Parts: sequence; C-alpha cells; structure tokens
Amino acid sequence: MLVQHKSEAIGKISLFQGLDVAELDQIARLCEERSFNVGEICQVEGQSMNRVNMILRGRVGAVVRIPNVTYLSSEIILDTLHEGDVFGWSCLIQDRPWSTLRVIDPTEVLSVDGTALLNLFEVNPRIGYVVMRHLAGLIASRLRRNRMSMLNAIVAIRGT
Repeated sequence: MLVQHKSEAIGKISLFQGLDVAELDQIARLCEERSFNVGEICQVEGQSMNRVNMILRGRVGAVVRIPNVTYLSSEIILDTLHEGDVFGWSCLIQDRPWSTLRVIDPTEVLSVDGTALLNLFEVNPRIGYVVMRHLAGLIASRLRRNRMSMLNAIVAIRGT
C-alpha cells in the first residue's frame, strides 16, 4: 500500500480525523500492514505490545473469561471492533493493553509503533493534541460500552 493510500485510510479513522494531508502522510510513513486470521488473539490484556492498530477490514472482539465456569463457554465478547476502530492505543498512555482481543473475521490493520507515534507527537504537537483529544473520547466511549455489556452479561447470568 502506498503512503498516499495509507494516508487516505488513516484519515477515515476517528482517532486521526481533523489532521491535514501532510500530517496524515507523516503517520502513514510509520505504518505497516498486518493481517490476522479468525480465532487468533491479536492483543492480550496486560501483555506489552507497543503497537497502535487501525482496523481496515474485519472484526475483533474484546473478550473476558469467566473463572470457574465449566458448563458454559467461559469466554464472553464484551465489545466488537470494526473497520475504522483502533486497538492497542493503551501504549500511548501506558505500556499494557487493557483487554484481550480475539479475531472474529479475517482482519487487516495498519499498525504503527507506539514509541514512534509518541515521538511524532513531540515533533508536531498539533498531531499529538488532535490524536490525544480523540483518544480521550474513545476511552470514554469504550468505558460506557463495556459498562453496558457487563450489566447485560450480569442480567443474562442471573436470568432476570
């Protein structure tokens, strides 16, 4: 994928909206393409990965395991990430992901090294400001979605 095409793809990701073409090109130069197969774990909670991944195609599910459950599947999908969503963003604020992700559909991503992206923010504070502002909104949105998923799971388990 050419830098220009990467820039166009990155421009569609909510985390990077509001950046101009030159700024998107700077990010695109840092990106590499990766793909994941169905069932593959592409992120493990608490395991350092230092990569921000932008989903171009496919779906991944944020999963949790219910301890001591043997009669049901012990894995519940709390949230599903689609085209345009980002995972691995926690490396921009800490070095460990907050969730485990399992690939639901064949998934293609643009992946960027978190340290390289933070270094770009230092060189171009406007990029850093725009991205971190969007990241704050993304975190708030995911917290709300996860809270609702957990409440729905509790209600389902209780049968109420």
